[in-house]
Amino acid sequence: MPILLMNLLIGLAVGDIESVQSNARLKRLAMQVELHINMESKMPLCIHRIAQITEFKQFPNKCQRKLENFFSMMSLKSTDSDLKNPQSGMGSYLYEEMYKQKVRMREMTTTLDKNNQLLRQIMQKMEIHTEDEAWDEGAGLSDDSNDELKSSNKQYNSKSFKEKMYLKTAIVSFWKKGFSQL
Repeated sequence: MPILLMNLLIGLAVGDIESVQSNARLKRLAMQVELHINMESKMPLCIHRIAQITEFKQFPNKCQRKLENFFSMMSLKSTDSDLKNPQSGMGSYLYEEMYKQKVRMREMTTTLDKNNQLLRQIMQKMEIHTEDEAWDEGAGLSDDSNDELKSSNKQYNSKSFKEKMYLKTAIVSFWKKGFSQL
Protein backbone atom coordinates (compact mmCIF):
# COMPACT_ATOMS: atom_id res chain seq x y z
CA MET A 1 0.00 0.00 0.00
CA PRO A 2 2.72 2.57 0.80
CA ILE A 3 4.49 1.75 -2.50
CA LEU A 4 1.27 2.34 -4.42
CA LEU A 5 0.75 5.64 -2.62
CA MET A 6 4.33 6.74 -3.39
CA ASN A 7 3.89 5.84 -7.07
CA LEU A 8 0.67 7.84 -7.17
CA LEU A 9 2.37 10.87 -5.62
CA ILE A 10 5.29 10.60 -8.05
CA GLY A 11 2.84 10.40 -10.96
CA LEU A 12 1.09 13.54 -9.76
CA ALA A 13 4.42 15.30 -9.40
CA VAL A 14 5.42 14.36 -12.96
CA GLY A 15 2.09 15.63 -14.25
CA ASP A 16 2.60 18.88 -12.34
CA ILE A 17 6.09 19.28 -13.79
CA GLU A 18 4.76 18.83 -17.35
CA SER A 19 2.01 21.41 -16.81
CA VAL A 20 4.52 23.87 -15.31
CA GLN A 21 6.82 23.38 -18.32
CA SER A 22 4.02 23.96 -20.83
CA ASN A 23 2.92 27.09 -18.94
CA ALA A 24 6.53 28.30 -18.89
CA ARG A 25 6.77 27.89 -22.68
CA LEU A 26 3.60 29.90 -23.19
CA LYS A 27 4.81 32.63 -20.83
CA ARG A 28 8.18 32.79 -22.61
CA LEU A 29 6.45 33.22 -25.99
CA ALA A 30 4.18 35.92 -24.54
CA MET A 31 7.21 37.75 -23.14
CA GLN A 32 8.93 37.61 -26.54
CA VAL A 33 5.85 39.11 -28.21
CA GLU A 34 5.76 41.90 -25.63
CA LEU A 35 9.48 42.58 -26.20
CA HIS A 36 8.96 42.92 -29.95
CA ILE A 37 5.96 45.21 -29.47
CA ASN A 38 7.95 47.43 -27.08
CA MET A 39 10.88 47.57 -29.50
CA GLU A 40 8.59 48.57 -32.37
CA SER A 41 6.98 51.31 -30.31
CA LYS A 42 10.39 52.80 -29.40
CA MET A 43 11.57 52.81 -33.04
CA PRO A 44 11.47 56.10 -34.94
CA LEU A 45 8.61 56.37 -37.43
CA CYS A 46 10.88 56.75 -40.47
CA ILE A 47 12.63 53.45 -39.70
CA HIS A 48 9.33 51.85 -38.78
CA ARG A 49 7.83 52.76 -42.19
CA ILE A 50 10.86 51.39 -44.03
CA ALA A 51 11.16 48.20 -41.99
CA GLN A 52 7.47 47.36 -41.90
CA ILE A 53 6.58 44.96 -44.70
CA THR A 54 2.87 44.36 -45.10
CA GLU A 55 3.08 42.13 -48.15
CA PHE A 56 5.70 40.35 -50.17
CA LYS A 57 5.40 39.68 -53.89
CA GLN A 58 7.60 37.14 -55.59
CA PHE A 59 7.97 36.94 -59.34
CA PRO A 60 9.67 33.64 -60.18
CA ASN A 61 9.93 34.29 -63.93
CA LYS A 62 11.34 37.79 -63.58
CA CYS A 63 15.02 38.21 -64.42
CA GLN A 64 17.16 39.07 -61.44
CA ARG A 65 19.39 42.08 -61.38
CA LYS A 66 22.96 41.74 -62.56
CA LEU A 67 24.40 42.49 -59.15
CA GLU A 68 22.27 39.77 -57.51
CA ASN A 69 23.34 37.30 -60.20
CA PHE A 70 26.97 38.18 -59.61
CA PHE A 71 26.73 37.63 -55.85
CA SER A 72 24.78 34.40 -56.25
CA MET A 73 27.39 33.07 -58.68
CA MET A 74 30.18 34.02 -56.28
CA SER A 75 28.47 32.25 -53.39
CA LEU A 76 27.89 29.12 -55.51
CA LYS A 77 31.54 29.04 -56.53
CA SER A 78 32.66 29.21 -52.92
CA THR A 79 30.37 26.37 -51.83
CA ASP A 80 31.42 24.23 -54.79
CA SER A 81 35.08 24.76 -53.99
CA ASP A 82 34.40 23.92 -50.33
CA LEU A 83 32.81 20.63 -51.30
CA LYS A 84 35.51 19.76 -53.82
CA ASN A 85 38.28 20.56 -51.37
CA PRO A 86 37.88 18.19 -48.41
CA GLN A 87 40.51 20.11 -46.43
CA SER A 88 38.27 23.15 -45.90
CA GLY A 89 36.16 23.47 -42.75
CA MET A 90 32.58 22.73 -43.80
CA GLY A 91 33.59 20.61 -46.80
CA SER A 92 35.65 18.27 -44.65
CA TYR A 93 32.77 17.78 -42.24
CA LEU A 94 30.37 16.96 -45.08
CA TYR A 95 32.96 14.71 -46.68
CA GLU A 96 33.45 12.77 -43.44
CA GLU A 97 29.71 12.41 -42.87
CA MET A 98 29.13 11.21 -46.42
CA TYR A 99 31.98 8.73 -46.08
CA LYS A 100 30.51 7.40 -42.82
CA GLN A 101 27.10 7.02 -44.46
CA LYS A 102 28.63 5.20 -47.41
CA VAL A 103 30.45 2.78 -45.09
CA ARG A 104 27.25 2.15 -43.13
CA MET A 105 25.32 1.49 -46.34
CA ARG A 106 27.95 -1.01 -47.49
CA GLU A 107 27.80 -2.81 -44.15
CA MET A 108 24.02 -2.91 -44.27
CA THR A 109 23.96 -4.27 -47.83
CA THR A 110 26.47 -6.99 -46.97
CA THR A 111 24.49 -8.06 -43.90
CA LEU A 112 21.28 -7.96 -45.95
CA ASP A 113 22.87 -10.14 -48.64
CA LYS A 114 24.14 -12.58 -46.00
CA ASN A 115 20.70 -12.77 -44.40
CA ASN A 116 19.11 -13.31 -47.80
CA GLN A 117 21.52 -16.14 -48.62
CA LEU A 118 20.96 -17.72 -45.21
CA LEU A 119 17.20 -17.53 -45.67
CA ARG A 120 17.45 -19.16 -49.10
CA GLN A 121 19.59 -21.98 -47.66
CA ILE A 122 17.08 -22.55 -44.87
CA MET A 123 14.25 -22.66 -47.41
CA GLN A 124 16.17 -25.16 -49.53
CA LYS A 125 16.82 -27.39 -46.52
CA MET A 126 13.16 -27.27 -45.52
CA GLU A 127 12.12 -27.75 -49.18
CA ILE A 128 9.94 -24.65 -49.25
CA HIS A 129 9.19 -23.34 -52.74
CA THR A 130 8.25 -19.72 -53.29
CA GLU A 131 6.76 -17.81 -56.19
CA ASP A 132 10.12 -16.15 -56.82
CA GLU A 133 11.55 -19.46 -57.93
CA ALA A 134 8.77 -19.99 -60.50
CA TRP A 135 9.45 -18.64 -63.98
CA ASP A 136 7.29 -15.73 -65.04
CA GLU A 137 6.50 -15.44 -68.74
CA GLY A 138 6.55 -11.64 -68.66
CA ALA A 139 9.85 -11.32 -66.82
CA GLY A 140 13.08 -10.68 -68.65
CA LEU A 141 15.55 -13.51 -68.89
CA SER A 142 18.97 -13.28 -67.32
CA ASP A 143 22.03 -15.26 -68.38
CA ASP A 144 21.65 -17.69 -65.46
CA SER A 145 18.05 -18.54 -66.25
CA ASN A 146 18.69 -19.18 -69.97
CA ASP A 147 20.34 -22.54 -69.22
CA GLU A 148 17.44 -23.60 -67.01
CA LEU A 149 14.95 -22.48 -69.65
CA LYS A 150 16.68 -24.45 -72.41
CA SER A 151 16.68 -27.59 -70.30
CA SER A 152 13.01 -27.15 -69.40
CA ASN A 153 12.06 -26.52 -73.07
CA LYS A 154 13.37 -29.96 -74.07
CA GLN A 155 10.28 -31.60 -72.67
CA TYR A 156 8.04 -29.36 -74.78
CA ASN A 157 10.00 -30.09 -77.97
CA SER A 158 9.73 -33.85 -77.63
CA LYS A 159 7.56 -35.83 -80.07
CA SER A 160 5.39 -37.42 -77.38
CA PHE A 161 4.52 -34.03 -75.90
CA LYS A 162 3.48 -32.69 -79.30
CA GLU A 163 1.31 -35.76 -79.93
CA LYS A 164 -0.38 -35.36 -76.52
CA MET A 165 -1.08 -31.69 -77.16
CA TYR A 166 -2.49 -32.45 -80.63
CA LEU A 167 -4.76 -35.11 -79.15
CA LYS A 168 -5.99 -32.77 -76.39
CA THR A 169 -6.74 -29.95 -78.83
CA ALA A 170 -8.61 -32.39 -81.08
CA ILE A 171 -10.73 -33.56 -78.15
CA VAL A 172 -11.51 -29.98 -77.08
CA SER A 173 -12.47 -28.95 -80.63
CA PHE A 174 -14.70 -32.05 -81.00
CA TRP A 175 -16.31 -31.25 -77.65
CA LYS A 176 -16.98 -27.62 -78.73
CA LYS A 177 -18.54 -28.79 -82.03
CA GLY A 178 -20.81 -31.19 -80.16
CA PHE A 179 -22.14 -28.42 -77.90
CA SER A 180 -22.59 -25.94 -80.73
CA GLN A 181 -24.86 -28.41 -82.62
CA LEU A 182 -27.15 -28.85 -79.64
